[in-house]
Amino acid sequence: MEYCEAMYDIIASMSKERLTRIVVPIYENYEEMGMADDCYVADSLMMIVLALYQNEIGEETIYDIGWTSYLEDYFRVRAAIA
Repeated sequence: MEYCEAMYDIIASMSKERLTRIVVPIYENYEEMGMADDCYVADSLMMIVLALYQNEIGEETIYDIGWTSYLEDYFRVRAAIA
């Protein structure tokens, strides 16, 4: 619960400009793959915010452990199948 609350607090404290700089490229990438959906964008945003929080508290982030490479592989396969 601590992580979830912290992630929402981080988003709530972001300026509209910063949030836009993060969300628009995410949306555009999903749009290129024909997957422009608010759920995918929200999930990606939450992963970024989780990494920000993990970094803030000194933990190894989801990017450090390679979680994003699993997701990239998934989307490469999806794009190849489509």
